Amino acid sequence: MNRLVALPERLDHDAARDLHAELAIHRGFNLVIDGSSVRVVGALAAQVLVAAARDWGVQNTTLSVATSIAMKSDLERLGVLDELSIQEAI
Repeated sequence: MNRLVALPERLDHDAARDLHAELAIHRGFNLVIDGSSVRVVGALAAQVLVAAARDWGVQNTTLSVATSIAMKSDLERLGVLDELSIQEAI
């Protein structure tokens, strides 16, 4: 069974720190990140997501990200969209 983490509307510096802590709790489990409410993604939060995707891959667990249109656009603008397993918003 997949675990679920819901993201806030703004993934800014403070949210990136909180996201990192939240992801640490779910390390080693299949995880779906619900970004359907995200309106803004900052570079630091994008880095946290990419690092998590790589970490989950090394662990042979699944991490997928359901994005809003704005989140997907920001991830593409930051050049990290291809690093993540993106799915349609939940």
